[in-house]
Amino acid sequence: MFFRIISVVSLLGLAGRLTYLRFRHDTVSAGAQTGSLSRAAYFRWLSRGLAALFQPAGWKWLRATYAYCCTVYPPPLLKWIFVGLSTSLIYLAVSGFAFAIFSPRGLFGIPLLLHVVAGGVFAISLAADVIFRAKEYSSIIEVFTSGGRPLGYLLGLFSRPLRQSLLYWIFVISGLALVSTALFSMLPYFSFRTQLGLVATHRWSALATALSAMAFFDSILPRKEA
Repeated sequence: MFFRIISVVSLLGLAGRLTYLRFRHDTVSAGAQTGSLSRAAYFRWLSRGLAALFQPAGWKWLRATYAYCCTVYPPPLLKWIFVGLSTSLIYLAVSGFAFAIFSPRGLFGIPLLLHVVAGGVFAISLAADVIFRAKEYSSIIEVFTSGGRPLGYLLGLFSRPLRQSLLYWIFVISGLALVSTALFSMLPYFSFRTQLGLVATHRWSALATALSAMAFFDSILPRKEA
């Protein structure tokens, strides 16, 4: 029950925060007055956006957004890595949290089988992504290993490149914990208490992976210009 509450609050809270920041940016970029940033205006903007997703223009926007994310991976091989990583993560998040929150039984049947397959795709894609793109997000490591004052570290995190680098490594570390706990829980070498601990760690790793992925992809998505 505790995990369900934390998951719902954190996922909805982060989604609300990210969408509100995007709403505020779009509203200010459109030249609207500060009074237009009310809660009622935000919910009207959000409802229009959600309704648009079920229209042809909404699907075009989703395809355009996905195509834009693919441009982050220019070589064809990296595009396939991104496709495998993103699609497997989406299914893992939807199936895992849907059953964890709404079903007391947990994953079972065909969704569980597909969950295992998607987990394999995610593990391979994550490893490949780290191999090919770790250097691109090494700026946060350089900041903490170059020496200097702690205040400089904290101020540096407010810059967009360092924030993206931090989110990327949180995603990688939590993703590796997610994969390793899933793998170890399938091995018959641990006691029942250890198995329960692995399952609990797997769930919290999944939550950290989902939250960091949401924040990371929001940081690389384009925003409307004034």
